[in-house]
Amino acid sequence: VENGITPDIVAGLSLGEYSALVAAGALSFGDAVALVAKRGEFMETAAPAGSGKMVAVMNTDPSLIEEICQQASEKGVVTPANYNTPAQIVIGGEVAAVDYAVELLQEAGAKRLIPLNVSGPFHTALLESASQKLAAELEKVSFNDFDLPLIGNTEATIMKSEDVKALLARQVKEPVRFYDSIATIQEFGVDEVIEIGPGKVLSGFLKKIDKTLPTHNVEDQASLDALLNA
Repeated sequence: VENGITPDIVAGLSLGEYSALVAAGALSFGDAVALVAKRGEFMETAAPAGSGKMVAVMNTDPSLIEEICQQASEKGVVTPANYNTPAQIVIGGEVAAVDYAVELLQEAGAKRLIPLNVSGPFHTALLESASQKLAAELEKVSFNDFDLPLIGNTEATIMKSEDVKALLARQVKEPVRFYDSIATIQEFGVDEVIEIGPGKVLSGFLKKIDKTLPTHNVEDQASLDALLNA
């Protein structure tokens, strides 16, 4: 905004949803920092390192992935956790169940399955206790009305003020619907996207979701200057 660029709509993936809430005027920066710290603590306690795993499944039909996760659930919790692009869906859950799902996916023809180096099975039912603790913490925070629309991860729709707390509590234990969120943003009329944050992961997802959507990323002074000069 200081540099003359004002967003029409915002969204953030997982933790980034809190930055989006700040950008949308719904949450103060201070409250966001405190909430994010608590959220991390609750997630770590709910699923200590090594208690679960996440695997990216490439180039496989989403409905087949969902079906196989259901089948593999006889061994424990395993579900889609991140719908990043139609060709990259991350599954997560308990180790034995995820391993079984991987086996079944390979049998069904999935060729590329990439184990992720993450500390826990985020966005799965194993985070239920974190979700409950976060819900209690969210009750202590006051949210403002939105200055800008925000597309939430959990439902991939424009968040309503009265639903923010419930959606943020659900977000830690339910899948992130990123490519549906991008579709919603495009329906809203967006024709250019700026990713703010370290790296270009989301810009990479966007190229896979719709390569005709112009995307820029800003992660430091140099990339900010490049954008402003463009």
